[in-house]
Amino acid sequence: MRQAVVVIHGIGEQRPMTTLREFVKGIIKYPSDENLPFYSKPDRLSDTLELRRLTVDKKHTSGTSTDFYEFYWQHLMIGTTFAHIQAWAEILLLRNRKHVPKKLRPYWYSAWALIFLGLLIVLLLFSYFLRLGGPPDIKGISAVVMIFFIRPLLIPLLQYFGVKFGLKYVGDAARYLSPLPENVGVRHAIRSAGLDLLRRLHLDPLRRYDRIIVVGHSLGSVIAYDVLTYLWQEMHSKVERLSPTNGSPELEELLYSKKDKDSKENESQAKQPELDALLKKMKSKYDQSKWSSLQRRLLKEYSDIYEYKDKEFVSSFPWRITDLVTLGSPLTYADFLLADKLYPFSEKVKQREFPTCPPQPEDSRDEKDNIGNGGLLDRVLEVGAQKRRIRTLHHAALFACTRWTNLYFPGDIIAGPLAGKFGWGIDDIPLEGCSANNLTSHVKYWAKEENFALDRLIEALRLGEDQGKCLEE
Repeated sequence: MRQAVVVIHGIGEQRPMTTLREFVKGIIKYPSDENLPFYSKPDRLSDTLELRRLTVDKKHTSGTSTDFYEFYWQHLMIGTTFAHIQAWAEILLLRNRKHVPKKLRPYWYSAWALIFLGLLIVLLLFSYFLRLGGPPDIKGISAVVMIFFIRPLLIPLLQYFGVKFGLKYVGDAARYLSPLPENVGVRHAIRSAGLDLLRRLHLDPLRRYDRIIVVGHSLGSVIAYDVLTYLWQEMHSKVERLSPTNGSPELEELLYSKKDKDSKENESQAKQPELDALLKKMKSKYDQSKWSSLQRRLLKEYSDIYEYKDKEFVSSFPWRITDLVTLGSPLTYADFLLADKLYPFSEKVKQREFPTCPPQPEDSRDEKDNIGNGGLLDRVLEVGAQKRRIRTLHHAALFACTRWTNLYFPGDIIAGPLAGKFGWGIDDIPLEGCSANNLTSHVKYWAKEENFALDRLIEALRLGEDQGKCLEE
């Protein structure tokens, strides 16, 4: 078995490979920076020549051959100005107070307080200078000193911190999370680059990975979610032919009832889905391990659907992403950051614009029409000389096959739990009791000194997962 881990960095003036090297050094827990047990090899799949792939010694990844890749997008975030930040700030500040998350309300109120304070100072200074009619007094001289001597020192200082923190950190979030016309090109370039990398990992003939894990930190978790959403929409229905030796019984047992043997035109009728009943049962018990096992089992069954091509059977369902791991994710504020007044987050979830875990169940949009034709999810596939009808997962059902684990420090203002927004199937893991549980914790998710956080991250990656054991469970 061979697997790939794709790490997507967050905001800031990131340099190529810096995040990936620190991430790998953290999870292998190697005591020294000398003679590290991984090899830096050419990365032939990425578009930039600045990147490498790191291949880690098997004994440090539970005996499984693992390649680590970085999806580097910082060079695509170019041309950011304070106007971009201002436009995003206006959108957030003008939101209804009731829609502001409780965790962010102190900062939201503070921003408004600073705005009113600034306006008050401007008004006071304006009125003061209007009253200066005669010879300059002490106050007037003090104002002149402030303007001509302190200003040259103050402005560069403000510009330094403004550029350092504003443009290079907040600016990244402002441009990616705000679909204003001037940001559309940047958003498209980043998503397209991520899609290209994941497509090549799936389809590159030189490295057929059995499993792919995607890890997103901070804004990188939002990018990961978007890229997986679009990639699934490309791949979810790519099933062309069934192998005569493989009827995918586990898939049928999980999702459908018994066959209707009285079929016409030598076809098996599409069986009625039992996914809704399964999800209700799972939700009532909230058995996270059972749900994760079913997700993995379902992906295995879809992967075992084969097409006969070039005198051999190859899988016609290319999806190999078993896990999404999010670290310090701002998706906890999805209803505040990703929605707007006209189209709230809940409405977009119902319309399957935002995939959830578990997926939104099938409804009348997916069923057969009034004259008996198959719905959008029905596919008729050939099995030798016969035909057979199956149902594919809908375009927002990627988390029926892909597990989602979310790690966050409770003290991380940017992060928080995701299950309340994106579904109870997400395994939210609060990293409580860590020394980094404060405002600086956002950059400590793979820090060597945070052993508890590292252990939870290693568990979430499941690098040594036994595929056979997973299916037996």
